[in-house]
Amino acid sequence: MKLLTLLFLCHLVGDFCLTSPWMLRAKSTGWPPLPILTHALVHAVLMGGALMICSVPVGQAFLLAGVEMGSHFLIDTLKGLANSRFPSLGEYKSQISWMVFGLDQFCHTLVILFIYKYA
Repeated sequence: MKLLTLLFLCHLVGDFCLTSPWMLRAKSTGWPPLPILTHALVHAVLMGGALMICSVPVGQAFLLAGVEMGSHFLIDTLKGLANSRFPSLGEYKSQISWMVFGLDQFCHTLVILFIYKYA
């Protein structure tokens, strides 16, 4: 349970504390990829550290951190591209934007649960 709590804490810190304006701009449109990739790398480092703190073997921790990085990049890029194609998705006053935000967080949660299961 300690590991699962740490993984969710890493996600919260990575998404809501360590995301710079540079990353947010790119995440909002899905382009350019470098800031989104950097954001995904932050998540991978946090998750990899949490995995190693909880005694997951180093090779396995690196592999799972790679899963986190790749999936986080893909989820955030797709959400940004959808926001670009359908601007109402990014308007935080609309109900649909909150549904998309919820779907985004649900997808990240599924990845966290996958990582936990295979750690």
